[in-house]
Amino acid sequence: MTDDAPRRLWSESDLDEALSALHNEIDRDESRFNDTRTTLLRTVEPSGAHLLPVAALSKRGTRRWWPVAAAVTALALVTGTTVIAVRGEESTPVASRQSALDGIHATDPVLAGGQYLYVADRHWKRINAKGTPIAYRSECLSEIWSPGFGASDFGQTQTMTGRLQWISGTAQAAGNYGLTPPPAGPAADAFYYCAPSLRRDSDNVYPWRWLSPRRAILDSLPHTAQGLLDTLRHSLPISEAESGVFSLAGEMLGTGLYPASIRTRIYQALALLPQVTINTDAALPDGRTGTEFSLATSTELFALIVDPRTGHLIGTKKTALKDVPDDNNISGDLKSGTVIDESVLTYGVSAKHGEKPAK
Repeated sequence: MTDDAPRRLWSESDLDEALSALHNEIDRDESRFNDTRTTLLRTVEPSGAHLLPVAALSKRGTRRWWPVAAAVTALALVTGTTVIAVRGEESTPVASRQSALDGIHATDPVLAGGQYLYVADRHWKRINAKGTPIAYRSECLSEIWSPGFGASDFGQTQTMTGRLQWISGTAQAAGNYGLTPPPAGPAADAFYYCAPSLRRDSDNVYPWRWLSPRRAILDSLPHTAQGLLDTLRHSLPISEAESGVFSLAGEMLGTGLYPASIRTRIYQALALLPQVTINTDAALPDGRTGTEFSLATSTELFALIVDPRTGHLIGTKKTALKDVPDDNNISGDLKSGTVIDESVLTYGVSAKHGEKPAK
């Protein structure tokens, strides 16, 4: 996914020295400088993507990149260079991307009076306690009933099913360490255990506005893939990289509350990201197959699986690519190949709010 060829890394002192050698009399185009600087900052990946010629990200945070980014921008302007970030070849050829997109035929169910669109998300989240060999996945079932796309009166429940998948250890061993998996019942911490909660805050600001798409939000979205991609990028902090856009798109699709026309546009926007790989024969744990959009960072692989017959998102997965410390403060190290989060989604039409669709 990335170009791992050895390359020289410049420290900030190297950049300062290079900048001091530049001629001060060079006439700098302020508008061009600002545009180039903004473009650079949007490509900086906090996860450690290969950048040329800056050094690795400091643990002190992404703000430490800003002076370096400005220096690289100045060098690019003086030398006439416009390529700042090195990301390697496109993961999937353009022709193959278009063929995969053409194979997705997004449709929406027809709702009769009083009927509801039903979306069920079975979300498995990995949990382990620091300093113990115990690790497991717990399942949370998120269910949504919506009377139509753009409606503000949809309802949602989030329930811990009590189902566990033991990665290492047993229930008895967990008890010996004083660990208690979440019991079956309403999710006490829905945002942690389940897919992102569909909070309907009064100010309706990011990220919640994307996860609760009322009619005004649906109508405001750009009508081109590039325009939509730009909108998603601009809604994120400037330090966010392509992986942030990819994750946000997955959360939007996972609500099930976007109509076919917008879902199609989201897939087209994802295909514009050069790091994205598209696989037309990906399998889900329940045996279904679909078209997979995936993106790898230096530490994780994100995947979204789409049903080509309906254009609905039917699965998500996040997998660790190498052994790294887990940022979650109750977890230990993530081993390569560990599935961190995984969801399987199903859809239907319900005759009554709170009831499951008839099979």
